[in-house]
Amino acid sequence: MATEKRRYDAAFKQEALQLLDMSGKSVRQIEDELGITPGLLNKWKVRYRLHPTTGEVAPSEQRDLEAENRRLRRELERVKAERELLKKVVKLFSVERACRLLKVSPSGYYAWQKRQAQPPVTRDEPELVAQITDIFEHSCRTYGSPRVTAALRQRGVMCNRKRVARLMRQHHLVAKHRRRRIKTTDSHHRLSVAPNHLNRDFTAKRPNEKWVADITYINTLEGWLYLALVLDVFSRKVVGWAMEAHRETSLVEAALRMALLQRKPALGELLHHSDRGGQYASITYQALLASFDITVSMSRTADPYDNALMESCIGTLKTECADHIFPSRQRACSEIFAYLEGWYNRQRLHSSLGYLSPDQFEQWFLQDNFSLHSMGKAQWGSLLSV
Repeated sequence: MATEKRRYDAAFKQEALQLLDMSGKSVRQIEDELGITPGLLNKWKVRYRLHPTTGEVAPSEQRDLEAENRRLRRELERVKAERELLKKVVKLFSVERACRLLKVSPSGYYAWQKRQAQPPVTRDEPELVAQITDIFEHSCRTYGSPRVTAALRQRGVMCNRKRVARLMRQHHLVAKHRRRRIKTTDSHHRLSVAPNHLNRDFTAKRPNEKWVADITYINTLEGWLYLALVLDVFSRKVVGWAMEAHRETSLVEAALRMALLQRKPALGELLHHSDRGGQYASITYQALLASFDITVSMSRTADPYDNALMESCIGTLKTECADHIFPSRQRACSEIFAYLEGWYNRQRLHSSLGYLSPDQFEQWFLQDNFSLHSMGKAQWGSLLSV
């Protein structure tokens, strides 16, 4: 089944450009981290630029960026030409003559070819420790031994989890621990509420069958930043988010609209679950849900376990990304955006998904187009290491 073209709203484009401006990384690196189609970020740069004082996206003069785009296109064409030349040389000449033309030794070529044909083997301990440390640091020091073991297997390194745990202890690689979350729900209102149709069933057979939503707070030196999230139960993917200095209804509406724009759920086939907060029970939010024929479900009063999946997602975000006070709201927005779109959805291994990332889990499902529950998520995840 073909993957549908992804759409990006204005908030996503703004945060992507601000991340490019603040991180010092190349356009290609940012596109790879966020899963953006190659070339799109440069188009956004042509259309927008970051204001030097406000940090907001504003119209830009296009001449310099267009010149850079032309230079990059010429460089790409040169690289493609060189690659095609190498392919033709190997096909037209013997290995010895091709090696002379390319100024490499035949023995080096054959040694490389032999290495390519060899199956991956377990590394010796110093190199294994280096790989473990690299995975641990790449996860921002959040992976414990189970996820590190799964990441090693995806790299072709077969190693027992107990050995990984021992090496992590010996080298003082300790994952971050989760802190208690403070309550932000205000259910003291007279708005109508929906029954709990989800009933703590955090399983789904396909994408866009069940979504859960919630609001959390982020601490900055400028004051609170509020983050609204929408999560797909099937793959644990964050499909919608919004960040503001307030927690009005417009905050949760923006997150829901992002999810609807990106996912395009079928009418009448989606369940939306949230707490009984005034933002979710508001007339405008309920009208937006009704316009897409979405079934509404709400947790019981003062029962966080009814929305435990979203509580777990927020707890993970607080532990791995927002475990400190940010210097500004803008800095918090940029780091959370990079975490959600560049790490959580695309790279972070989820134990409930057989140690796949949400994007990997959905890609496997779309490629084979059958229910993962028929074979089990753990078996599905193990396919990645075969």
